Amino acid sequence: MIAAAWTKVVKKAKSSIEIHLTRPVWSHIIEKMTTQEGWEKLENVYMGKIVSNKFFLKDELFEFQLEGGVIEDHICTFQNYTANLQKVEETYKDDDMAIILLRSLPLSFKHF
Repeated sequence: MIAAAWTKVVKKAKSSIEIHLTRPVWSHIIEKMTTQEGWEKLENVYMGKIVSNKFFLKDELFEFQLEGGVIEDHICTFQNYTANLQKVEETYKDDDMAIILLRSLPLSFKHF
């Protein structure tokens, strides 16, 4: 009874994964793999991309500077950078974000 219930859960999990994958992504998973093997394969293929994307996003944030634009647009772009970082589970404390934003402003915005 327990084995049958477990098999049903595994089949549901595999079906759920399959439904949400595009055909190119599906090509990374062999249909005869177990659900766990398929999930681990997906992690191996895509986690490296997430890490490199995270580094790219951090670099964009730390290099971001206001150069002759409008402060409102600058803040909006800054918020977009932070939202993108949150999507890859990279978060900073509010005071750190404030410092990063203030450091992105030119000296004409002297704040201290």
